Amino acid sequence: MLNITVADAQADLQRLISLAMQGEQIIISDDGNHHVLLQPIATESSPRRLGTGKGLLVYMADDFDKTPDEFQEHIE
Repeated sequence: MLNITVADAQADLQRLISLAMQGEQIIISDDGNHHVLLQPIATESSPRRLGTGKGLLVYMADDFDKTPDEFQEHIE
């Protein structure tokens, strides 16, 4: 986590943006008070395509879809 003053952030904004895009958490402060968290905006991922995980599941327990006994009272 990088804590930087407003004045330093103004002078070095391009580098701070680059660091934030790489995952660095940057807090911009003034007079010892934290004001801003600089972080990238989450981009939308492409829609998921059905069937792309086919063959990746190698084992599934026989009781995979069985409700555990301790939860039975909550579903009745």
